[in-house]
Amino acid sequence: PTPSVESVAINFPFAGYFDNAPQPLFKGVSYEEDWAIAQGCWRHLRRIFDQLEEFRAFELLRSGRDRTEYLL
Repeated sequence: PTPSVESVAINFPFAGYFDNAPQPLFKGVSYEEDWAIAQGCWRHLRRIFDQLEEFRAFELLRSGRDRTEYLL
């Protein structure tokens, strides 16, 4: 059975985070369109965590000199 159009909006766990995005977040026209929007939101969140992972090495280094040597 095909999921209902409302199922994406109902089950989307990050709606609060995207409150500042243009509203309504999900248009409710078709399941496929709302699913694509949800996937785009997920990619946005993944990019944030990927960037945080890249910066983690700098958090572990204590001094500016250590960070400079790491970059070199």
